[in-house]
Amino acid sequence: MSELADLYLSPSPARVTWHTGTVATVSPLTVRLPGTDEDAPAVTLAPSLRVGQIVQLVRVGKQLTVLGVIHAPEHPGASGGWTYPIPMNTWTAGTGSYRLRYRITPWGLQLAGRVLGPATVASTNLRIFSLPPEARPAADIDIRVARNPDARYGQVRVRADGDVTLTFEETGTYNWIQFAHIIPLD
Repeated sequence: MSELADLYLSPSPARVTWHTGTVATVSPLTVRLPGTDEDAPAVTLAPSLRVGQIVQLVRVGKQLTVLGVIHAPEHPGASGGWTYPIPMNTWTAGTGSYRLRYRITPWGLQLAGRVLGPATVASTNLRIFSLPPEARPAADIDIRVARNPDARYGQVRVRADGDVTLTFEETGTYNWIQFAHIIPLD
């Protein structure tokens, strides 16, 4: 058995330790452990780590691995409250608990609610609504959205310039698109 496999499959208490630390840098990933003044290199599969996040770590042998985020400080633009954008181009916002909304959270831009659309869409790349600069991702991001009534899906692009557009739809008719997404802003 390889030494690495031996460390993971047959760990001894002396070789495995659990830690909590703070992300010091993201590229390359380094973490500061409590009681130290040095940043230790680490690896992770956790997406979108940011400087200042408190993370759970495991050390197996010499390898330090970030398992996940315990606490994320507020994103610089975090508002906590919902903003209700005004849909464009024949789209209208849902009502009540389905009202179209977004907010900036510690994890990124949260989109929720529905937009009501025309029975058919003449073309894709039709703008649904726009986001202000503080709520825009660093790069274009495509997300899959639910549709009704025929349980098919569509694809929406949240663009770095703030436009939120329908970029793909399966054939068929529908009367709304559902948003329930968190999009990284970094």
